[in-house]
Amino acid sequence: MVNFIMSESDRSNACRSVIPRIYREMLAKGYNDKDAFQSAVNVYRIRHPEVTKRDAPYVVADLICEEIGE
Repeated sequence: MVNFIMSESDRSNACRSVIPRIYREMLAKGYNDKDAFQSAVNVYRIRHPEVTKRDAPYVVADLICEEIGE
């Protein structure tokens, strides 16, 4: 039987690719920057409920900037 429980490190690594991808794909579909960013924040908060509502946008911004090299 396969264990589907991910460690905190695995979840964090998954978010490093998932969150920027959500943002990028929403922009590609014509959503504006604000809506694409808020969607990425919402998904991040679902995956990481331990992160406060106040801190989540900063974490998401860091993940997006990390991907684009800023």
